[in-house]
Amino acid sequence: DAESASSEQNAPKVPVRIIDLRLQKMLFSYEVQTRDSVKLRLYGTIFWQVKDVGKMAKQTADPSGDVWQHSRSSLIQATSGKTLDQFRNSFNNVTMEAFNMQAADGFYDLRGVKVESMELTRFECVDQRTAEVLQQIIEETTNRINRLEAQRSQNDVQAAALAAQIML
Repeated sequence: DAESASSEQNAPKVPVRIIDLRLQKMLFSYEVQTRDSVKLRLYGTIFWQVKDVGKMAKQTADPSGDVWQHSRSSLIQATSGKTLDQFRNSFNNVTMEAFNMQAADGFYDLRGVKVESMELTRFECVDQRTAEVLQQIIEETTNRINRLEAQRSQNDVQAAALAAQIML
């Protein structure tokens, strides 16, 4: 609209003297939902960098905000296709899927920036009741693994004893 265009032209210009072209580190905390409607909070780090100052200046006034929002959107999309169990068993693959999805869509190239990597450092359930159930599942899985290892050890001892008896 003409009124907003004229107000943009009349707005005072702030000269930019320095644009940091070094690799930038951005921490994130996103709330996402799995396919089975479990709300999770994902914590992680995004490493990104300005690659083309001209493109960046023409396309965006907030490159870090664009990186934050687009990465969030990619993680939401990748997570929403997985159940909680699928996410728990392969959250690094989900992060890689989100990273590859956003790297291929041209969004960052258009803005003159590049996302070098996106890492998920931890996640937690938003709902306390779900977190408690998840903790119980983790504990039971750990107990089952421990019982299996104890049984394997006992079987190894019995096998060695049987082999010794056969030798005698």
